[in-house]
Amino acid sequence: ALEKIAAHVRNPKKALKAIGLVLKLYGQGALKKKAHGELLFSVLRASMADPQLPDRPECRRHYRKLFTTALDRAECLPMRRLEAVNIYSLRAVTRTELHSDDSFAFNAAAGRVKEAISRLPGAPAAVGEAAAPQGGSAEAGLESEAGGLPPGEGGAQLQAWEREAILDCLRTAHSLYRLHAWSRTSTDMLTRHALMHQDRFSAAEREVVQDLWQRCKGRQAERRGAPSGREGTAYDDQERQLQASEVSARGPGAGGGGSWRGSGVTLG
Repeated sequence: ALEKIAAHVRNPKKALKAIGLVLKLYGQGALKKKAHGELLFSVLRASMADPQLPDRPECRRHYRKLFTTALDRAECLPMRRLEAVNIYSLRAVTRTELHSDDSFAFNAAAGRVKEAISRLPGAPAAVGEAAAPQGGSAEAGLESEAGGLPPGEGGAQLQAWEREAILDCLRTAHSLYRLHAWSRTSTDMLTRHALMHQDRFSAAEREVVQDLWQRCKGRQAERRGAPSGREGTAYDDQERQLQASEVSARGPGAGGGGSWRGSGVTLG
């Protein structure tokens, strides 16, 4: 049954029904690691053949349920596959939760993206250098090597897939910036965190991070130009306090720019 489900879940028209069948098997307690572990992983992997499918509004709840169940029942999966499943969940769970209209859920998801960024290794392997700013050529290249599927084992390819998933999460957070005022502080701080760790991304991916940061700076400038008491965020308050403390510490007439903790990144 799992082999047929794996074949169907790759088809966008059949994916939701296939996910429902997997959840039913979980509910029945029918899945065991020894008998079904690798087959179950093949279903989860196949469900991510189109990494943008989980972000469709009609699919978000189903993918989130599938991967939260898979992680809650991790004993059903081979140990060596858990790293990949956790990385897939960045798109299947974390990114979908960023669409929440609840500030607590959004902030929790943004926090998990920050944790994922912090866990990234140092300079990417060469496979990551081909990553495209909008998830195009690099991801297509990775999928073609894996027969249309995301990488199933740890290594440079899976790390590249993870970095692109993180960028997708960043883009999603930014897409809600004007829709939900309460999302702005977390989005600003998340983007700043990515910028401070941009050495963990490929050259093309760093361009995406820097572009998103410039958008943050532009919006911060807009808020500073707004009437007093309007449009500001907690992030803006922190920035003003930091700048005031730096000026006080330097004293009048002291030199120095507005770089963030010696990083060379100038905050707006």
